[in-house]
Amino acid sequence: MADPYLDSKTGILRNLLGITERQMLHECEHNLVAIRMVKLAETPPPLEFNLKFLQKIHKILFEGIYDWAGKIRTVSISKGETLFCLPTHLESHANYLSKILKKENNFRYLTKEGFAEKAGAFLIELNMLHPFREGNGRTQRIFMEKIAQGAGFALDWRKTSQKEMIEASIEGEKEHYQPVIQIFQKSLLPRES
Repeated sequence: MADPYLDSKTGILRNLLGITERQMLHECEHNLVAIRMVKLAETPPPLEFNLKFLQKIHKILFEGIYDWAGKIRTVSISKGETLFCLPTHLESHANYLSKILKKENNFRYLTKEGFAEKAGAFLIELNMLHPFREGNGRTQRIFMEKIAQGAGFALDWRKTSQKEMIEASIEGEKEHYQPVIQIFQKSLLPRES
């Protein structure tokens, strides 16, 4: 079955920019999203962390680039040997994750070490959700930044590399959370007053 998110002629993601070259789409998307990520960083955290908030972040980041910005994917996706949550289970798994956060009081009132441990394990689960066809990592980073902000921390993702994050995610799928916990420990900063 053909991927409805791809242009059948070019094989790249259908986009509202009319771009038909993969590298050009990547560069334009990267530049537009980077500006929007900075603006999102300046907004306060929401009262509730749930699928709607994830969708809102994704829509803000990718609106005007993809017509499916903020919409849950309808196809199965995988990377390497990792098959992400099936489309038919996205909403129920997202609700489960939201309940975890609510039960854990959005990881507020924890030490830096406690936050790193809880947030690390949670990020692995959130990554396995992968609710969008593209842009999940950037959406997740903003989501986690807002959780950290609400808990009195800031997250500086520049303290880790994309390679480290990918390796930590792969280890996390095997329930080896130490690499992702270490990423949080080095990326967490006390929030400035």
